[in-house]
Amino acid sequence: MSVTETNWRCFSVKNATSIFSPLKLLLWLTIAVLALVVLLLSYIMTKAYKQYLMSTQLNKRLASISNIYVGMYEVDIINDRFETIKHSSTFISRHQNEKRASVIMESVVREVADKSSLADVIRFITVKTLGERLRNTDTTSTEFYTVTHKWIRLRFIVSYREPDGTPSRLLLLAKDITREKTERDALLNVSERAIAANEAKSQFLSNMSHEIRTPINTVLGMNEMILRESQDNYILTYSENIKAAGSALLGLINNILDYSKLESGKIEITPVEYELSALVNEMSNMIGPLLKSKGLALSTSVDETAPKVLYGDENRLKQVIANLLTNAVKYTERGSVTFSIGFQEIENAPNHVMLCVAVKDSGIGIKPEDIEKLFQKFERLDEKRNRNIEGTGLGLPIAQNLLCMMGSSLKVESVYGLGSKFYFRLRQRVIKW
Repeated sequence: MSVTETNWRCFSVKNATSIFSPLKLLLWLTIAVLALVVLLLSYIMTKAYKQYLMSTQLNKRLASISNIYVGMYEVDIINDRFETIKHSSTFISRHQNEKRASVIMESVVREVADKSSLADVIRFITVKTLGERLRNTDTTSTEFYTVTHKWIRLRFIVSYREPDGTPSRLLLLAKDITREKTERDALLNVSERAIAANEAKSQFLSNMSHEIRTPINTVLGMNEMILRESQDNYILTYSENIKAAGSALLGLINNILDYSKLESGKIEITPVEYELSALVNEMSNMIGPLLKSKGLALSTSVDETAPKVLYGDENRLKQVIANLLTNAVKYTERGSVTFSIGFQEIENAPNHVMLCVAVKDSGIGIKPEDIEKLFQKFERLDEKRNRNIEGTGLGLPIAQNLLCMMGSSLKVESVYGLGSKFYFRLRQRVIKW
């Protein structure tokens, strides 16, 4: 406002926008600050709430853990300090004014531990050696018997390590394992008794098999003399029956003896040089009489390019094949049995081959759900259907165990009602092609 020469007062009018612009800016700044404060408070409250939830969950977990242990302590092995987190023993209360970990732990152990355990527990809780013992592991534990006739497990857990990896703070947990120890010892006693009973059974079977096998061999030997020298057809017929029955009984006894040896680990693999053609001929001759008695044919197939002389356990190999051939004939009423041997060369092993052996029959076959039971001892499948077939259910388990000892395994393919095929691949060293 100004005064003119004519004494009129003049007013200057400013644009309202120029007046309110600073106020508007201040208002927006205030709103922005308030919004920022609200966001910051919201973030802080959310974080605090999450920490509260985590703390609550942690406390619950610690509470549940503390219910498991009769004592929880923190041990600073660098500064030799001891802090109680939880304890339920009057022994610790007596030493509550003592803060040196080495002193309080040894004092309590000497009061609690039974004399039989004392020396070992003292070594376990020695602070000077704990750092070295826990350098490459996060926990260590021991169990000891107490003067109150309880079992306690002490466990150190590393809760903090120095930058160089040296453990400095440990959590010491004490747990009453009296019930656990009692139950565990009871299970061990049961297990030991079962092992002892099994060993006694195996020894009994072994002794009985030897005792029975000797007179049977004598009877069969005398029977062979009758077969060679007698001219009477009636006597020869009886003698053939004796031979068949005696051989079957001897085979059963041999199976029982072999299985008891397998269970006790007394069977060893003894490799020797053997001729493949001789093995095939012997197996064919062995199964011949049984095939003839049932009117079955044997088809033998041997790869002509197979090695002539191999190095392996010939006797155990023949035992496996004999079991497979015998089983095939037993469970085949009409048709034939096929015995085949081939080989596969092994890459980077020119002096070794995989011997491929298969026995196939046109017998009754095996149900899919029964295949897994084949190698269980004393297991006879489809008992109602096969009740007239002799056997102990040990042949295939013995064959499988022997093959496992030689680094192989027995495989089976079968169609119920049409027949089965048993086969395996066995690594053998080549002596002569």
